[in-house]
Amino acid sequence: MGECTQMKRRLRLAVLPNLITLGNAVCGFAAIVKLATLRFGEGGVLLNPENLVVASWLILLAMFFDALDGKVARLTGSSSEFGGELDSLSDIISFGVAPALLVAMSNTTFSTSVLWGRVAWFFSLAFLLAVILRLARFNVENGLEEESHVSFKGLPSPAGAGVIASLVLLGCGEVYGPFVSGGLDFSLLEGLLQVLPVVALFLAYLMVSELEYTHVVSVLFRSKGNFEQLVLAIFGVIFVFLVPALGLSVLFLFYTLTGPVGRLRSFLAERADRKGFSSL
Repeated sequence: MGECTQMKRRLRLAVLPNLITLGNAVCGFAAIVKLATLRFGEGGVLLNPENLVVASWLILLAMFFDALDGKVARLTGSSSEFGGELDSLSDIISFGVAPALLVAMSNTTFSTSVLWGRVAWFFSLAFLLAVILRLARFNVENGLEEESHVSFKGLPSPAGAGVIASLVLLGCGEVYGPFVSGGLDFSLLEGLLQVLPVVALFLAYLMVSELEYTHVVSVLFRSKGNFEQLVLAIFGVIFVFLVPALGLSVLFLFYTLTGPVGRLRSFLAERADRKGFSSL
């Protein structure tokens, strides 16, 4: 009887992280539905810009589920190959299809150039394909153990999606007012959305690159945590609370640039070492 109870309990624990992962997929699908129901009036004027905002928040909510499912799986001892594959499939929906469509539709809304609109769709497709390739590489090169999730090769797809979603929130600041956008000039923000396809292409490159990125959630939840990292995380949360769109944009862009900056620092350090060695 006791063994039967323990088996049921283990089954429930195994189901929990998969349900959280499916929450990620549901958010991604809901974001796609919101983008599919955008309505345009005469002259291509967007009649329901709030859909762009809601879709962006849904992508960010999917990130919350994505950060939670792996941690719950490891804490409950229910990590599995099935869960890993389910996570990747959900990520393609929430951090591949949804943000790629968000880039394309945002550009359709704020750009009048037909040629640039086609370029935007092409760059959006490049972003989606980069997400698929990055997730496939991650599945092949990494295991289920905790050590495999401390750092990443290439920009994580949730971070890339976060950059796009937060910039769209910032660009649509007029919908919610200065509380969300930080009171920045709306014409500047509208221009930001017009260059979003270029940002998406840059993110696509970073995702398939060999640049190293830290897994922020794993680092923050390690038992031997760094006090400085904890303080920075607290300040980050306060910043996002005060000006959500601006705060999220700054944090995501900062994290995105840690890869190229880290590689540059390593290159300069190696160059300095070689010069020092040759001068001996």
